[in-house]
Amino acid sequence: AQADLKNSKKTKEEMLQGYDSEGDMKRYDYRLWENTFGPNAPEYDVREAEKKLKAAERKLKQQMKDELYDYTPPSKGGWEGEKWNDNFDSDWDDKEWSNEW
Repeated sequence: AQADLKNSKKTKEEMLQGYDSEGDMKRYDYRLWENTFGPNAPEYDVREAEKKLKAAERKLKQQMKDELYDYTPPSKGGWEGEKWNDNFDSDWDDKEWSNEW
């Protein structure tokens, strides 16, 4: 397992071709990134599938944990939501406005 990790790090270093990170390569040489890591890369579809699988696993774990602890996420109310109305200072309208700054 450790040998695989070492090999994957070495392979990634070779793919980076001197850049510190994939983000740096994408920023400073987009075409090279596109051909190395991006949509034109040979293993792009495999990497994207792995990303989607990991995201689905995370989401499933979170849902299971939410169910275990009987958690219900708060609703997204925006400006008209409960939080805004509950926290609104009702005295605001009663205050007089003055031009004295």
